[in-house]
Amino acid sequence: MTSQGTAYLILKDGEELFGLPLDLVESVIPYREPEAVPYQKGAKLGALQNRGKFMGVLNLATLLGVEGASGEGRSVIAVALVDDAYLGIAVAATLGIARPGELGEDVEALGRTEAPCVERSVRWGERVVHLLDFVLLTELFWDNLLS
Repeated sequence: MTSQGTAYLILKDGEELFGLPLDLVESVIPYREPEAVPYQKGAKLGALQNRGKFMGVLNLATLLGVEGASGEGRSVIAVALVDDAYLGIAVAATLGIARPGELGEDVEALGRTEAPCVERSVRWGERVVHLLDFVLLTELFWDNLLS
């Protein structure tokens, strides 16, 4: 996956920005507390129903160890769909859309490129955005590897 022809929804958690491929985003909803599920721990927050569809919800900040991000700071859930599986990503805010061509060169960014589910880090204006490999993120969540 390259950022050249892809638009990204820009998510903010703590002081860091993350890019979720826009073609996978179904909606962004206000944060509400997910229901507890068996084996819930780590980045797994639980499960919700949204428009009659079941989805797991994860805390991106916990998964990636984002400094300055607290559980109380979640205000939205980005709902994405991959291979008929819904997954919600709870974050502090959405900042907008980075359209194809707006993302700059690759950068080394505090080891984030070695973090699970970060495909690469790029410039977006003066900021660094960590582009998420959402297919891998979904597989890890549903395979119980985030525990």
